[in-house]
Amino acid sequence: MNTAEFSELIDYYLSQLGSRNEHHRFERLCTEIARLRIATNLLVATGPVSAGGDGGRDAESFESTLPHEVSTWFSIRATTAAVAIACSIEKDYTKKIRNDVAKITASSDRRFDRIIFFSSQPIPSGKRIALSKELSLSGCTLAIWDRAAISHALAEPDLHWVAHHYLDIPAELVESIQPSEDPEGFALDEVYYVPGQALVNVIHSALAMPKKNSHTIPAELVELQHQYVSLHLALDMLLLTRQHAYELSRKSDEAAKKLRDARSSGAEALREMGLLS
Repeated sequence: MNTAEFSELIDYYLSQLGSRNEHHRFERLCTEIARLRIATNLLVATGPVSAGGDGGRDAESFESTLPHEVSTWFSIRATTAAVAIACSIEKDYTKKIRNDVAKITASSDRRFDRIIFFSSQPIPSGKRIALSKELSLSGCTLAIWDRAAISHALAEPDLHWVAHHYLDIPAELVESIQPSEDPEGFALDEVYYVPGQALVNVIHSALAMPKKNSHTIPAELVELQHQYVSLHLALDMLLLTRQHAYELSRKSDEAAKKLRDARSSGAEALREMGLLS
């Protein structure tokens, strides 16, 4: 099974959630996608499912100043914007989207900058674009992820565990996935399956990048900056498994600490390498 076929299988599993009234499971699945594709600092709403007390929000970003203060894997992917996540398995997605957006924008406790709506239903592109334009109010934009977008995301290797855990897709099927090929026969996603070698390539690229002020920086600090930037690029550019992401993010945090001890920072390292203005 290749990734395209796996995406089609996920699409089928998602289509069955409504008949089983699996709103809560769909909500958690979408939140895990959002944490890796939208922002890391998301908090899932608690309480009875669909009880009406969440103001249309199934998850929302929590306030964080980390993006301004440190450069770790978590903080770089955190958002300072107020983001609301809404999820639905209802067939009448138009009515549900309008209702949830109205509740969220009318919230008295918080004003949101972005609303991300996840639907288990297939939504034609024209309809999705029209709803996004119609319901994106001044100061608050709406983005809609339908079943096709969710299936495509879950078919990417770093989210395979989400498909396995929340859709009960057998582990042997997940483990059997092979890279897809383009019409000329080249593997399109082979980088997903060789993270070690891909990381080496990224590190080599980072070390080869011209440094703006390397002649004014002690060699020891340059080496620490190389280590941090290499890990940053690996985390930013590679689609990693959850375990690989955890291990590399821990190393990135350690590298950031070493930079702080040397009176530097991850942000300074990125600027020196021309990756941050």
